[in-house]
Amino acid sequence: MWIILPIKNLDQAKQRLAGELSPQERRSLFETMLTDVFEALVQTRRISGILIVSREPKAAEFAARYGAELLAEPLNEGQSMAVQRGVDHVLGKGGRGIVTIPGDAPALTAFEVDGLIALNGTSEPSVTLCPSHDTRGTNCIVATPPDLIRFHFGHHSFMPHLKEAEMLGIAPNIRPLPGLGLDIDTPEDVLKFLDMPHTTRTHQFLTDNGIAERLLAERERDLGA
Repeated sequence: MWIILPIKNLDQAKQRLAGELSPQERRSLFETMLTDVFEALVQTRRISGILIVSREPKAAEFAARYGAELLAEPLNEGQSMAVQRGVDHVLGKGGRGIVTIPGDAPALTAFEVDGLIALNGTSEPSVTLCPSHDTRGTNCIVATPPDLIRFHFGHHSFMPHLKEAEMLGIAPNIRPLPGLGLDIDTPEDVLKFLDMPHTTRTHQFLTDNGIAERLLAERERDLGA
């Protein structure tokens, strides 16, 4: 199994947090979340390697630091196209399965990733879906073979991915997970993350930079309004 992790340009990351965080805070937040994600992935036991798909200059630093392979994107054409490029690359290497991972789910754990791979099994064809916490998006796909289904990543991707599997006559495994299921895009997502018991670098970053205090104070004001 190969991990496929697309990384968008850091300067364009987390636009939905623009009303609460400065451009530098958003960039630093995304870099910190990526660090948490990689720290979890290098502890997984069931993968053959990690493939980063990106045209962000800093992606090379992450690849070198965590022993990942880097596939340079010629253009930013969205997550689905990035994952498809990764799939094509893995197939060229003879890979038999892939696991798509978002870079903005800092609470994910190696245990969650290994569990999804085990649930998917080694028989072909097989697909396992981990929905986002709101059940509208898809935060992880495990697929054997790698090109089993078409990708429809976005805010409402879960049902399209489910239908892709069903059109092939496959009953997909569906496994919601607390860490992998929480990708951080909005202030509400940050608050959900802060309510979780964990000791990630991202949590420390949000606390040390006063972001957690700001957002929690805003929530208290809204509740009291």
